[in-house]
Amino acid sequence: MSNFSVEELAKFQDVFYKFDENDDGRISLNEAMHAFRLLGFSPNVGEVQEMFTEKESLHKGSLDFPQFILILEKNLKTPDSTEDIIKAFETLDPKRSGYIRASDIYTIITSLGDPKINSEEVNEMLREADVKKNGVINYREFAKKLGES
Repeated sequence: MSNFSVEELAKFQDVFYKFDENDDGRISLNEAMHAFRLLGFSPNVGEVQEMFTEKESLHKGSLDFPQFILILEKNLKTPDSTEDIIKAFETLDPKRSGYIRASDIYTIITSLGDPKINSEEVNEMLREADVKKNGVINYREFAKKLGES
């Protein structure tokens, strides 16, 4: 039985299937790393590779959703620091510019984020964070605001 709430499991499942690029119900090591980071976890590659090799039922170096949850339960702690939030946003910023679209942040937070933060609060934080009023947010500054909420 999982130690995660129904809401957490739904969020993890949503992220898992977003990274299941070929829709086969499995994710690769690379996809798993991206999924963990989007969820705010920051495992090192060596640890995740070790987890992959420890799993008896791995199929061609990939994980299914129950194995993904098992790794989360056994090896990762709940994220909550500003630095963890920044790392999650960095997965959406491959050029490491420090900026992503406000609409992307809104979608992530309202669909995958903390249920204690409602859409009005997210919109208010985004309005405050979008200092140039151009729809682009400095996610490092935004992560600090999220940590304060």
